[in-house]
Amino acid sequence: MKKNNALLLAISIPLLFLIFVLVLYFVPRYFASPSYDYVYFEADYSSSYFYQVEDNKITLQERTNTRYSDSNNEKPTIYLHNIKENQSSKIDQEEAKDLNIISTDKSPD
Repeated sequence: MKKNNALLLAISIPLLFLIFVLVLYFVPRYFASPSYDYVYFEADYSSSYFYQVEDNKITLQERTNTRYSDSNNEKPTIYLHNIKENQSSKIDQEEAKDLNIISTDKSPD
């Protein structure tokens, strides 16, 4: 009987852990429903450029002091995520300049 309990415990602990991880992964999707589109960037760590929000507009800035001796001149890629369609699309710098950005740490919704 003791061997059965040890086997049951050995099987149930990883199974409970798996269920816990799945709950942590899927449950937030049901509670988080943003209502505003958002912008995000993709860049290499060694990029010489970064985007910054100033006066509710996106501006391209050049790094003055870079840690990397082999920094590249590639500009970060800008994406606009459409909430209604749940789809991201790549936009260029000119399109990004036309966007009115809310520059708070937390979303208004």
